[in-house]
Amino acid sequence: MFGVKDGFDVVVGNPPYVRHEAIKDQKPELKQHYDCFSGTADLLVYFCERSIKLLRAGGAFAFITSNKWYRAKYGEALRDFFKFQTQIKTIIDFGDEAVFTALAYPTIIIAQKRQQSAKPTANEELMALNWKRDQMPVEQFVEQFKQQCFAVPQDSLQRAGWQLEPPLKRQLLAKLKAVGTPLGAYVNDRFYIGVKTGLNKAFVIDRATFIELIKQDPESGKIIKPFLR
Repeated sequence: MFGVKDGFDVVVGNPPYVRHEAIKDQKPELKQHYDCFSGTADLLVYFCERSIKLLRAGGAFAFITSNKWYRAKYGEALRDFFKFQTQIKTIIDFGDEAVFTALAYPTIIIAQKRQQSAKPTANEELMALNWKRDQMPVEQFVEQFKQQCFAVPQDSLQRAGWQLEPPLKRQLLAKLKAVGTPLGAYVNDRFYIGVKTGLNKAFVIDRATFIELIKQDPESGKIIKPFLR
């Protein structure tokens, strides 16, 4: 294409988000051509892999995409693909924030293709930010990113799921796992869609709402439980 033989310098994209049920007729062919194939993968998985393969060594990858593949089972191979084929530079995770009208759970990921597949070195770090509209006005986005982003060692990114949190939160989660019994132990790792409230806005509240509910009725404290996502 355009006489480019050694790969492109930059690939920028916003891939289509098409659930696997809608591409079932294409799955046999996708399985033949993609290392990150999964029977339940969203179409965006293949756009990510193909885009990185189209880059030259040292080329830049920049996508706006859904963050679901960071933790979903179908994203396991893609997570490893990014870990070993690229040096991830930046991840901005918007979580539940509705920053794009046509996209749920948006994220921005920027990475650089490696010279060859390799395990991340101990000093490779990416800069991450979990953006919250009420805490970071969009007009101050660039300044807020510089002030509030945090480093995540790339070699800490696990195939089972990425933890994109500051060091103290990662340590807390590790402590909870060490002293508690993971849900997976009870179900022999046979997870399907995980734990769902059905409507987070109705059941997951912030600290201020919790305090107000307790003021109105102290008995509320018996049924409101801590929730770590």
